[in-house]
Amino acid sequence: ETLKLFPRYRFVKWDCLNDPPLDDRFECAMSLSLIYLLDYERLRVFFRRVHDALIPGGVFLLDAAGAPDRFLTKLMHEYWLPLEARLARPLFSSYWRLMGRGSAKVLIKHHGFLYTNQEILEIATAAGFRLEALAEMDFETEWERSFAYEHLFKRIAPLRWIFLHLGPKIPYVRMLALRRE
Repeated sequence: ETLKLFPRYRFVKWDCLNDPPLDDRFECAMSLSLIYLLDYERLRVFFRRVHDALIPGGVFLLDAAGAPDRFLTKLMHEYWLPLEARLARPLFSSYWRLMGRGSAKVLIKHHGFLYTNQEILEIATAAGFRLEALAEMDFETEWERSFAYEHLFKRIAPLRWIFLHLGPKIPYVRMLALRRE
């Protein structure tokens, strides 16, 4: 679809952590929902390699994925979701057995590394970028991963009110425009 929308542009798929450096330099690079998968050292390599792939003055559009507020996000990722999964496992398994579908599997997984805006900007600046713009939006997507949100918060008015007031503090999409110095 992107190629249909922007037919004049040349797109290159490149694994900046593993593929060899590119011969060409580009005016713009984009990364969507990736950096939360990278530990600190790999994130530093990522920014250096993207920097080297851009022409001076080139722009890097980065979707940082996840919330910049580490307290609420950490609370959700490291405490609420694992607790919810542990509590839900026996309930889902019982329900699935009653429905004659065997047993259900509830996965407890690592949801990625949590970087604040400041941490991202420090690493990006060290690699030779400067911030041009930052936008945060769409907090509901982050909450929709929660079984409790889907089955309680959306349906019970006082809980919905709490969600609507806490939600904006946990934006799901963080877009940064970084310019190569």
